[in-house]
Amino acid sequence: MIDDKKFPSVSRYLLRLPRGLASYPECQAKGSVLRQGVDSAPVRLDLAALPPELSALVAAPPLPTEWISEVHLNSIMLAYQDSVSPETWETWTYDRNRALFRKSLYRILFAVISPDRLFAGLTNRWGAFRRGSELRLLSLGDHGAQVEAKYPPYLHDELTMGAAAIAMRAAGDAAGGQTQTRLVDMEPSRCVIEITW
Repeated sequence: MIDDKKFPSVSRYLLRLPRGLASYPECQAKGSVLRQGVDSAPVRLDLAALPPELSALVAAPPLPTEWISEVHLNSIMLAYQDSVSPETWETWTYDRNRALFRKSLYRILFAVISPDRLFAGLTNRWGAFRRGSELRLLSLGDHGAQVEAKYPPYLHDELTMGAAAIAMRAAGDAAGGQTQTRLVDMEPSRCVIEITW
């Protein structure tokens, strides 16, 4: 069980899922996403207050190329969110994504790509890091785009998709934009994010 006083967002998230932490095993994320989060976390999680399967992932993050349960990833990220102020959460989420885009491989890409080209190819990048969900481009203009994420019911909520929107803002900024993002539609199995630059 999860301590719902210490981790209220995690508790709410898991209660919506059909099988709690065992839900949607086909939905996976690359281990690099979790490893980067754990390595740069603004706080240390109380591992004793987490279920053993989550504590084990935080204590020994997977290899970057391994696939892990996206439900587990979301639960751990929500535990971090429950452990800090909203401002700290947003800053950390933005900064860790910007740090990723500063690594040599990405730095070269972001030096030559514009925000509109970046977001035109966003669906492929989503698929490189996630299985069992999809992201598609709904519209693209000179200074904005809308993307739609589709996933099994309640795999994501406004907090996890809010974090995805922050990551998209960091990517747009790395490509030279002054990017803003917002959730414009949130349903149990889909979310639409508006991106402007």
